[in-house]
Amino acid sequence: MIYIYRKGQFALLAALFIALMLVVVVFNVYQTRIYYRRFSGKKYAEIVKAISSDFRRVVTRALAMATHEYSITNDFATARLHAQQFVSNWIKTIMYVYEDYGPQIKVVIKKIRYSQWDIDNLVKGYWYVPSSISAAYAVLSLNLTKVGFYGWRQSVRVALEMRIDPSSFINTQYLGVNVTMFNISLRIDMEKPFINLREDQIRILYQDPRNWGWYNATILKLIYHGNGTYTVIITPQVPLLNGRARVHVLLEDDRQITVEGYNWNYIDYIIQDNACLKDEHGNIVRCVAPYKSYVLEVLQNGTFYWYYDWKLPNYASIPLPPLPPIPIKQFRVWISEHGPDSDLVMVPIQFERWDNNFQDFKGLANLYRRFSDYHKLVFQVNFTDSRRKKVRIGWISDIDAQPYPIRVKLNYSGDYIVAYNGYYYLQLVASEGKSYAIDWSISLISPDPLGGYYSVEYMLGGYDVLRTSCGWWWIPRKLAGGTWYNYSGAVRGFAFRHSRRTIEVVENTSCTDLGYIIHTDEMENNMVVTLPYAAHYVMLRINYTYLKDIVVSNHYINLITMISGSANDTNSPKRLWYWYYTDDPDGEFTIGQYSSSYHRHINDDDFGGNETLYCGQSRKRVNDVNEEFVHTIYMNPNFYSLLNKKGERALVIWTSADYARRVEELLVSRFISSSPIVISAGEQYFFKVALFTFAGDITRDDLKLYGLMFYNESYIPSIEDIILP
Repeated sequence: MIYIYRKGQFALLAALFIALMLVVVVFNVYQTRIYYRRFSGKKYAEIVKAISSDFRRVVTRALAMATHEYSITNDFATARLHAQQFVSNWIKTIMYVYEDYGPQIKVVIKKIRYSQWDIDNLVKGYWYVPSSISAAYAVLSLNLTKVGFYGWRQSVRVALEMRIDPSSFINTQYLGVNVTMFNISLRIDMEKPFINLREDQIRILYQDPRNWGWYNATILKLIYHGNGTYTVIITPQVPLLNGRARVHVLLEDDRQITVEGYNWNYIDYIIQDNACLKDEHGNIVRCVAPYKSYVLEVLQNGTFYWYYDWKLPNYASIPLPPLPPIPIKQFRVWISEHGPDSDLVMVPIQFERWDNNFQDFKGLANLYRRFSDYHKLVFQVNFTDSRRKKVRIGWISDIDAQPYPIRVKLNYSGDYIVAYNGYYYLQLVASEGKSYAIDWSISLISPDPLGGYYSVEYMLGGYDVLRTSCGWWWIPRKLAGGTWYNYSGAVRGFAFRHSRRTIEVVENTSCTDLGYIIHTDEMENNMVVTLPYAAHYVMLRINYTYLKDIVVSNHYINLITMISGSANDTNSPKRLWYWYYTDDPDGEFTIGQYSSSYHRHINDDDFGGNETLYCGQSRKRVNDVNEEFVHTIYMNPNFYSLLNKKGERALVIWTSADYARRVEELLVSRFISSSPIVISAGEQYFFKVALFTFAGDITRDDLKLYGLMFYNESYIPSIEDIILP
């Protein structure tokens, strides 16, 4: 018993010893773990701190890259994509550098509201206005999975904000120099003032209405007043309009973030329609008409035009201010719904590119280019219920702005280019082989309320006559040819042709076997066809230039001809039955009816004076000059002067030998079968016409408003007032 007791005591002591050792070991392990965590925690903190700091630098750099690229390309979608790719590449780099720690990194792009701006899609900009900003916002989510570190989140806001104080402009002297002073305020990261702006970080353009343009200003001095506010002193001294100069400020901070602002963002114009009917005492009786729509064009220097090249007179008390050279896609136009004091409604616009003299159309403008001196801003103004309208040309600040969608689409369809503008179809002969056979160039097709279609064709640039072996005539023998290039637009579509190709009809083996040949050395034709949206007219601008002396065997040179009817629609409702014309806005209409008799109905050697010439056709005469369906040609006095060139001018109205087609021709030289003439090298015929189609009742007064005044330079709209903010 004594032996057993001693053995158990030993076992107990051993157990106590082992327990004590385990406690010591566990304590040491615990202490070691604590020391390790303290040491490694400092290391993780350094890693997280490094990644967080780098993330702020990356977001800052992404904004700098995007704004700098946009200031060059004006394409912020691509600039933002490059900025997002830069951040994505940074994430890949962090994953690689810290892969031993199992990094999980995600950049969350959220939308936040700051002041009046929404900041989203990583980087954002609101420029071209008195308060402009470039900003970026993103949230970093970080885990280090291999070391058990989870849940780190960091939001980063980066911004450069600029405000031009519109009330601070003064003209004074500084160190004996005439200068203009104004204040700007700068803040960074949406909260802190920017305190170290240098003169080499800012560029200023000023607008000088006396010289019609934008010019670089010289910065004489920057004066800092604290809290991010600076006074900018520039020379030369800039004229003040409504208490301020018009300036453009482009600024880049130390981080290379760019922002661009103007100290105003719109110009208001009061436009007045002057195509008005008057009584015998000169009092205005009526101006408005149901479909009276002008397509106005504005150049970068601020000049307004109608009908390609008629300049709108400015009766305002200040000169027309030039528009800012901002990206085209930023512009918008608003027009009052009724009178000038009614609500403004945004309307579609488009931009076009022309040559230096605005004579040749070059296509639609690149919307990411800045508005320059070879662009036109185009929009429609309707005077359907008021003689005066307010037009606001402005620009929006969101640099993600997108332009208006295309509404007038021109498309190839077999041998033709076809377009629909909401009121009628325009059809151009696109195939030269087709052109000689049907001898027309343009067709206008009007949908009728009853479901039928009424069409009239127009021939352009014809000369000479073919006498066939069977004894009948092919008129004209030669017709302007070439390829049409078509452009669709939001306000109007274009078809453009500039060619030296002339198609000549020839007789092959008999008078029923006709072919054609192409000349490239006789006549150059330069044509622009303009198709406005939701308007009843199409405009033509045409230049025929003869390249060499051409003997025309039969006396015949044609400027434009209206043709209607065919052998297939004899006695159908689609046929046009009546013709009429007038040469005086206040005079009577000369009216006649087509019949099934051979050839001419009228050959007037002395029609027209110095007023607008009008001639037209109608399907059915209802009440005096009321018509159900009308096609017209409107010409201005410049056109009339061309008809004097050969001394045989004429308006000829006739029916073809098969009694099918009705023809009205405006001839520089009328058809005389026995008298050849010579067209001299360099002879030129440059003119404009408007073709009008109308389905429905139209009165004599409407015809005067639509044509005799609408397309006459004496009655063009005027700018009555300019209102600057």
